[in-house]
Amino acid sequence: MRTFIAIQIPPEIQTQIDHELLHEIPTGIFKVVEPQNIHLTLRFLGEKSLRENQTIKQQLTQLHVNPFEITLNPIGSFGTNVLWLGVREGSAELAAINQKLTGTGFPEDRFSPHITLARNQHATPATFQETLQRIKEKNSTYRFRVNQLHLMESVYQRSHTNYFPV
Repeated sequence: MRTFIAIQIPPEIQTQIDHELLHEIPTGIFKVVEPQNIHLTLRFLGEKSLRENQTIKQQLTQLHVNPFEITLNPIGSFGTNVLWLGVREGSAELAAINQKLTGTGFPEDRFSPHITLARNQHATPATFQETLQRIKEKNSTYRFRVNQLHLMESVYQRSHTNYFPV
Protein backbone atom coordinates (compact mmCIF):
# COMPACT_ATOMS: atom_id res chain seq x y z
CA MET A 1 0.00 0.00 0.00
CA ARG A 2 1.20 3.53 -0.83
CA THR A 3 0.61 5.49 2.34
CA PHE A 4 0.98 8.96 3.81
CA ILE A 5 0.08 10.84 6.98
CA ALA A 6 -2.44 13.61 6.41
CA ILE A 7 -4.98 15.98 7.83
CA GLN A 8 -8.35 15.32 6.29
CA ILE A 9 -10.27 18.40 5.21
CA PRO A 10 -13.90 18.57 6.39
CA PRO A 11 -16.38 17.77 3.59
CA GLU A 12 -18.01 21.21 3.75
CA ILE A 13 -14.59 22.85 3.22
CA GLN A 14 -13.83 20.46 0.34
CA THR A 15 -17.14 21.53 -1.26
CA GLN A 16 -16.34 25.23 -0.81
CA ILE A 17 -12.87 24.78 -2.34
CA ASP A 18 -14.45 22.88 -5.23
CA HIS A 19 -17.06 25.57 -5.97
CA GLU A 20 -14.81 28.59 -5.41
CA LEU A 21 -11.47 27.42 -6.81
CA LEU A 22 -11.46 24.08 -8.60
CA HIS A 23 -14.23 25.13 -10.98
CA GLU A 24 -11.98 28.01 -12.12
CA ILE A 25 -9.21 25.67 -13.26
CA PRO A 26 -9.55 24.42 -16.86
CA THR A 27 -9.69 20.64 -17.05
CA GLY A 28 -7.91 18.93 -19.91
CA ILE A 29 -4.83 21.11 -19.56
CA PHE A 30 -4.76 20.71 -15.76
CA LYS A 31 -5.36 17.57 -13.73
CA VAL A 32 -7.66 19.02 -11.09
CA VAL A 33 -7.88 17.26 -7.71
CA GLU A 34 -11.27 15.71 -7.10
CA PRO A 35 -13.02 17.42 -4.16
CA GLN A 36 -13.21 14.27 -2.02
CA ASN A 37 -9.43 13.90 -2.40
CA ILE A 38 -8.54 17.33 -1.02
CA HIS A 39 -6.23 16.83 1.97
CA LEU A 40 -3.11 18.25 3.60
CA THR A 41 -0.17 15.81 3.46
CA LEU A 42 2.16 15.89 6.44
CA ARG A 43 4.45 13.01 5.55
CA PHE A 44 4.68 10.68 2.55
CA LEU A 45 5.61 7.17 3.68
CA GLY A 46 5.62 5.20 0.41
CA GLU A 47 4.92 1.49 0.07
CA LYS A 48 4.07 -0.14 3.40
CA SER A 49 2.79 -3.59 4.31
CA LEU A 50 -0.42 -4.17 6.24
CA ARG A 51 1.63 -5.01 9.34
CA GLU A 52 3.72 -1.81 9.00
CA ASN A 53 0.52 0.23 8.62
CA GLN A 54 -0.89 -1.26 11.82
CA THR A 55 2.26 -0.18 13.66
CA ILE A 56 2.08 3.30 12.11
CA LYS A 57 -1.56 3.69 13.12
CA GLN A 58 -0.60 2.75 16.69
CA GLN A 59 2.22 5.33 16.66
CA LEU A 60 -0.15 8.01 15.37
CA THR A 61 -2.64 7.22 18.14
CA GLN A 62 0.11 7.69 20.72
CA LEU A 63 1.28 10.95 19.14
CA HIS A 64 -0.70 13.57 21.05
CA VAL A 65 -2.03 16.37 18.85
CA ASN A 66 -3.61 19.32 20.63
CA PRO A 67 -6.62 20.51 18.61
CA PHE A 68 -5.90 23.70 16.67
CA GLU A 69 -7.35 25.90 13.93
CA ILE A 70 -6.01 26.04 10.39
CA THR A 71 -6.68 28.89 8.00
CA LEU A 72 -6.06 28.11 4.33
CA ASN A 73 -4.89 30.99 2.17
CA PRO A 74 -3.00 32.09 -0.02
CA ILE A 75 -2.92 30.46 -3.45
CA GLY A 76 0.51 29.70 -4.86
CA SER A 77 2.38 27.46 -7.24
CA PHE A 78 5.45 25.29 -7.55
CA GLY A 79 6.87 26.76 -10.73
CA THR A 80 4.44 26.08 -13.55
CA ASN A 81 3.74 22.54 -12.35
CA VAL A 82 1.38 22.67 -9.37
CA LEU A 83 -1.32 25.06 -8.13
CA TRP A 84 -1.71 24.91 -4.36
CA LEU A 85 -3.59 26.38 -1.42
CA GLY A 86 -1.31 27.33 1.45
CA VAL A 87 -1.62 27.52 5.22
CA ARG A 88 -1.85 31.04 6.67
CA GLU A 89 -2.63 30.16 10.29
CA GLY A 90 -1.72 26.89 11.96
CA SER A 91 1.69 26.51 10.33
CA ALA A 92 3.51 26.67 13.71
CA GLU A 93 1.35 23.79 14.96
CA LEU A 94 1.97 21.87 11.75
CA ALA A 95 5.74 22.41 12.11
CA ALA A 96 5.53 21.08 15.70
CA ILE A 97 3.64 18.01 14.48
CA ASN A 98 6.27 17.54 11.78
CA GLN A 99 8.98 17.62 14.45
CA LYS A 100 7.07 15.05 16.52
CA LEU A 101 6.80 12.78 13.48
CA THR A 102 10.54 13.03 12.88
CA GLY A 103 11.25 12.39 16.56
CA THR A 104 9.02 9.30 16.51
CA GLY A 105 11.03 7.67 13.76
CA PHE A 106 8.98 8.54 10.69
CA PRO A 107 11.23 9.19 7.70
CA GLU A 108 12.24 12.83 7.44
CA ASP A 109 10.81 14.74 4.52
CA ARG A 110 10.77 18.28 3.15
CA PHE A 111 7.93 20.07 4.85
CA SER A 112 5.90 22.64 2.97
CA PRO A 113 2.28 22.49 4.19
CA HIS A 114 -0.15 22.96 1.31
CA ILE A 115 -3.14 21.45 -0.43
CA THR A 116 -2.60 20.52 -4.07
CA LEU A 117 -5.41 21.93 -6.23
CA ALA A 118 -4.18 20.91 -9.69
CA ARG A 119 -1.19 19.70 -11.67
CA ASN A 120 -0.23 21.13 -15.02
CA GLN A 121 -0.65 18.65 -17.85
CA HIS A 122 -0.63 20.76 -21.02
CA ALA A 123 -0.99 24.43 -20.02
CA THR A 124 1.44 26.85 -21.56
CA PRO A 125 3.35 29.05 -19.09
CA ALA A 126 1.06 31.96 -20.02
CA THR A 127 -2.13 29.92 -19.45
CA PHE A 128 -0.72 28.59 -16.19
CA GLN A 129 -0.05 32.15 -14.96
CA GLU A 130 -3.50 33.36 -16.09
CA THR A 131 -5.15 30.50 -14.18
CA LEU A 132 -3.01 31.18 -11.11
CA GLN A 133 -3.98 34.87 -11.17
CA ARG A 134 -7.67 34.08 -11.67
CA ILE A 135 -7.87 31.85 -8.61
CA LYS A 136 -5.65 34.20 -6.56
CA GLU A 137 -8.13 37.01 -7.24
CA LYS A 138 -10.82 34.96 -5.51
CA ASN A 139 -8.89 35.61 -2.28
CA SER A 140 -10.71 32.63 -0.74
CA THR A 141 -10.03 31.75 2.88
CA TYR A 142 -11.05 28.53 4.63
CA ARG A 143 -10.90 27.75 8.34
CA PHE A 144 -11.36 24.48 10.20
CA ARG A 145 -10.32 22.67 13.36
CA VAL A 146 -7.75 19.88 13.36
CA ASN A 147 -8.27 17.18 15.97
CA GLN A 148 -6.24 14.25 14.67
CA LEU A 149 -3.88 12.88 12.07
CA HIS A 150 -4.86 10.16 9.61
CA LEU A 151 -2.96 7.39 7.91
CA MET A 152 -4.11 7.44 4.30
CA GLU A 153 -3.72 5.07 1.38
CA SER A 154 -3.24 6.21 -2.21
CA VAL A 155 -5.05 3.93 -4.67
CA TYR A 156 -4.77 4.31 -8.45
CA GLN A 157 -8.05 3.39 -10.15
CA ARG A 158 -8.88 3.81 -13.84
CA SER A 159 -6.71 6.83 -14.69
CA HIS A 160 -7.14 8.66 -11.38
CA THR A 161 -6.02 8.36 -7.78
CA ASN A 162 -8.25 8.13 -4.73
CA TYR A 163 -7.25 8.47 -1.09
CA PHE A 164 -8.74 6.37 1.70
CA PRO A 165 -8.15 6.19 5.45
CA VAL A 166 -6.25 3.04 6.40
